Amino acid sequence: MTCFRFFGFLVLVLLFLFSGCTPAPVIRKDTPVPPVATPPQERPPAEIPVTKPPIVYKDTGIIYPLFRVEPGEVSFIGDDLDPESLVLAVGYSLQYYERLNPGLQYLIGETYYSVQDLKDSLLLFQDIWLNTISDEERNLKILESFDIYRSAGNGEPGKIVFTGYYEPVLHGSLEKTDRFRYPIYRVPDDAVVVYLGKFLNKYKGE
Repeated sequence: MTCFRFFGFLVLVLLFLFSGCTPAPVIRKDTPVPPVATPPQERPPAEIPVTKPPIVYKDTGIIYPLFRVEPGEVSFIGDDLDPESLVLAVGYSLQYYERLNPGLQYLIGETYYSVQDLKDSLLLFQDIWLNTISDEERNLKILESFDIYRSAGNGEPGKIVFTGYYEPVLHGSLEKTDRFRYPIYRVPDDAVVVYLGKFLNKYKGE
């Protein structure tokens, strides 16, 4: 009888150890339950109004020899340039305007235009050119949306010269190869040397 009781007691102890359970505390009905503390509510950060300083417009001092023409005096029908060239040119111009002070103003004809005006006009012109069905519709929208100016020039009446500048990048080799077969001996006779310091002081000596 003693062995049986000892064995039964051993089994109960093992079951208790392997179960890993902790007996739940007994709470009497008349025992007050302590209140559960609630974490403090986080207050949203106060909104601080951000005000941008007003744009102070400044005249560039550049006067363009342009005068306004009436819509009936000009037509944009028959332009044979490809749209890809227009998109490329507009993209480069927008990159240029992004680097400028937004407060600059350009006097074109008798009207001042801001940098933002010039950017908006480029985007509108590109949109009209790419999203119109016929040449007639495109021409009508351009004449309705834009002021058209003609260059007056500042030399011989009726004549004007437009110039463009670029910096060529020439690839070469100090040794003759299949790709670089032709030598460069000297500067061409018709090369034009321009000192950039005449245009901007930061290029003085170049």
